[in-house]
Amino acid sequence: MKKSLIALAILGAASGAALAQSSVTLFGVADFAYGKAKSMGDKKSHAQSGSIVNSGGGSELGFTGREDLGGGWSAGFMFSTELDLRNGATNTGAAGTTWNRSAWVSIGNDKLGTFTLGRNYSPGFMGQVVYELTHWSYYSALAATFGFGGNPQPRNSSQIKYSSPSFGGLSTEIAYVAKDDADPRDNGTLGESSRWALNVVYNQGPIKAAITADKASHGATGAPNANKTNWTIGGSYTFNNMFAVSASYNRTHSAQHWQGELGPRYGARRYGWELGASFFTGPYTVTLDLTRDTKNDLYGGKKYTNGVLEGRYALSKRTYLYGAFLRLDGDNNYGLGIHHSF
Repeated sequence: MKKSLIALAILGAASGAALAQSSVTLFGVADFAYGKAKSMGDKKSHAQSGSIVNSGGGSELGFTGREDLGGGWSAGFMFSTELDLRNGATNTGAAGTTWNRSAWVSIGNDKLGTFTLGRNYSPGFMGQVVYELTHWSYYSALAATFGFGGNPQPRNSSQIKYSSPSFGGLSTEIAYVAKDDADPRDNGTLGESSRWALNVVYNQGPIKAAITADKASHGATGAPNANKTNWTIGGSYTFNNMFAVSASYNRTHSAQHWQGELGPRYGARRYGWELGASFFTGPYTVTLDLTRDTKNDLYGGKKYTNGVLEGRYALSKRTYLYGAFLRLDGDNNYGLGIHHSF
């Protein structure tokens, strides 16, 4: 009897040690605003959740986990879904998708890098986010004008991505989506397509910079520019933790059409510059970010100067009030809201 109890105690201790190496975390964002998203078809001001006038990446709920495998190796996962705070609904993104933001599993090594498999952020998004001054709020003028590293979507489904460790602030990501796994939003009238993407990022001290490239190999020839490579280059510099400036040049061949006909037009070229500045002191942050077209195949080729003016007041490290005005392709959009993360 004593031997059995001792054996059970040893087994329980071993199990406890193994479980201690794993962790699962609940996380989320609650973001709600009042305003007008004219670029998305709003004719009047009303409650907003997950629209172009909301801060951050909108509202979401998710789980993430990590297991230490020993020897510097680890495995992990993430499931997250978008939430509509107006009525509590989920699935406000891709139709019929429960975990429309993230659904992936990973395995990696501290010194060798990490492979992530599933629906996840693209290298284009992960490259530009290091220097985008509003931290990829939905009202980001850079994202609304030129997309995420030239890709109109911030995420890829069925993506195989490798992320390297950081070497003195320098890192890279490479991703691939096979033709048969292509996101339906990339198909349209152009047929199925494979996609590859990469970034090279420098992020150390006051300097943040990235180069990104993205290419979809469409099977049809209906849009002659659809098979061309999208690319961006940009960076930011922070002065004394009080003032930051950013600049980038962007080329996309899948430009987003606004003005009542939402959605990317594959093969439509949009090239141009972005210049921005942020001032932050105490709980206050003010950001002005501007874009200017050098080539635009949308709206009869008319070139636009777009921009966002944003103000934030931090109530804590996780909660802030915000107000933003976005001028986008001739339309005025605004939002006043609260953002809380947990």
